[in-house]
Amino acid sequence: MNPSSNTMLDEEEKELITQAELAQRLRVTKRTIQKDKQIPRIEWGRNVRYSWREVMEHLRNRKQSQ
Repeated sequence: MNPSSNTMLDEEEKELITQAELAQRLRVTKRTIQKDKQIPRIEWGRNVRYSWREVMEHLRNRKQSQ
């Protein structure tokens, strides 16, 4: 992997994404995201954002504990 693609991955991990973007990446509906209150989220006012890295860590941990 070249250094520029490594940087792009680092930026993607730090990126905050919307509920629609998260649903699209996980291939689920937005309603599925809304119903799962355990998914780490950042809320301010009506805005909700998700850290892709934190969501993936959460899902990996959940899978391991089952």
